[in-house]
Amino acid sequence: MTGHLAPEDLGAVAALADAGAADPRLAHLADCPRCRALLGSYRDFVRGEPEPQANLADAHARLARALAAEIGAAAPAAPRALRPAAGPRRGLLAALFAPALRPAWAAAAVVAIAAGVWVARPHAPEEVLRGPAAPAIETHVASGEGSVTLRWRRFGNASRYEVRCQATDLSDLARVDAHGALELTLRHGAPPARLASGARVLWQVVAFAGDAELARSQTRSLIVP
Repeated sequence: MTGHLAPEDLGAVAALADAGAADPRLAHLADCPRCRALLGSYRDFVRGEPEPQANLADAHARLARALAAEIGAAAPAAPRALRPAAGPRRGLLAALFAPALRPAWAAAAVVAIAAGVWVARPHAPEEVLRGPAAPAIETHVASGEGSVTLRWRRFGNASRYEVRCQATDLSDLARVDAHGALELTLRHGAPPARLASGARVLWQVVAFAGDAELARSQTRSLIVP
């Protein structure tokens, strides 16, 4: 492999890495920091890592400070010698709305308006789809003398189960209908067609209700007896 991983390869490469399979893409991954970072981002997205939330209060404060500075720069105070003397009739309101305090009042108004808009905005949580759901079928492997038994738990109203085997390059090798059974035994010398003894393969259980697929197990690896 000479190129970098494509986005559509990330799911398959993650499954191969988890299964410990041998694949040219995994060898490239070990030597390429860019592709390792890309795969790490894909795993974080599938796991649903929380995204950083904006600090709204801090943003409002910074906006208020910037606006106050801008207003203050645009309207400098009159020279001290030209300011009219404060008379007794101006009172408290005149003092509060003096030119020196106008930037602060303007900034406070901006913050109040922005806060009101944020409070009035609906805050219902958004539904975000992140990759496939967690596998619903639990599987186990039991090794015997010259055999390997694949077992799984019953799923809902499933009427039959299918065991799918793939090569490490994700090409299909075999699909075995287990009907309503909850296990399948692979024996040395009599594996399903296209499964060679001693080969490492990936396997998965798919549950069906009639022809409708209900769920899949996690993809795992095994050595064909």
